[in-house]
Order: sequence, then C-alpha cells, then structure tokens
Amino acid sequence: MPSRVLSSQEVQEDATPVTQVRVVVHTQGAAGPNTSDNHWSLYLVHPNGTSSIRINMRAEFGDPTGILEWTKHDYVHSISTVRYWDFPVAAGITVLFFARLIYNLRRDRYDMSGGGSGCRWWVYNVMSDMAQENYIHQSAPGEIWPNLLFLYHKHQERRELQMVRGEFV
Repeated sequence: MPSRVLSSQEVQEDATPVTQVRVVVHTQGAAGPNTSDNHWSLYLVHPNGTSSIRINMRAEFGDPTGILEWTKHDYVHSISTVRYWDFPVAAGITVLFFARLIYNLRRDRYDMSGGGSGCRWWVYNVMSDMAQENYIHQSAPGEIWPNLLFLYHKHQERRELQMVRGEFV
C-alpha cells in the first residue's frame, strides 16, 4: 500500500493503537562533501511493528509558514532515515490522542525559523506536550534534546548545530 495523506479529521478520529513514538532525522541530500541537510519528523508506530503514521511539520521554500502533514505508511523505517530514537507509549493511547493534543495546543500553527531548522524546535515542543500528558515518559524531552543539537550525515560524524526556534502563532 502506498503512503497516503490523512486529513486532520481522519487522524482526530483514528483509534489505531500506538506503541512507540519514533523521532527521526532524515537526510535531505548533500549540503557539502561531509555534511547533509537534515529534516526531523515523528512517527507513531503501530503495534504490528510494520506500519506507522508520520507527523511532519514542513514549509515551502522561501515561506516560513508551517504545513502540518499526516501520512500513513506501511513501514516504520524511512529510506531517508539517518538516525532515530524510540520512546514507548503508555497503554491505551491511540493516534487520535496525539492528533487532538497537537490541534488543541495549536501546534499545527507554526512558523519555521529562517535557516531551515525549525523542525527540530517543533519536534521538541510536541515531545514535551506528549510527556506532559503522560503519553510518553516524562524523561523523553530531556533524552531527545541533546540529539536535536546536531547535524547528521549517513557516512560522517555528526556536527554541532545551534537550535534555531520557530514560532507558534
């Protein structure tokens, strides 16, 4: 089954259980001989371990207005993944819990930072929201934070990258 874009209404009614939140850093191709451009997103992993829903905050080139995109996949590992971290989800939590949390807290209204790294700040805030609601462990935001402060490459060492914060509007 190919990936499918889901509407905000669909995800807010989706009772599919979630076992893990996967934080993924993707490569967007080479930025130079020893670096890649990165993008960060979240995956809600289903109990079967073979399917997921991706939560992706992105923007069009030249426009910082965030676009929240939900996509359903028949995989849990994207081919663009450079690194990922998994966080177990509390029993009984389904896709709709995450979707309603994001929309209720207006995390869908986000202006990316200039310089193209606002996705990291968005991921951190949504992870913090999830922990606050006890969907994931309280320690998860603190565990992911140091990893968010790097630029990753498939074949080179990671490189420090200052956090640039977008703005929730």
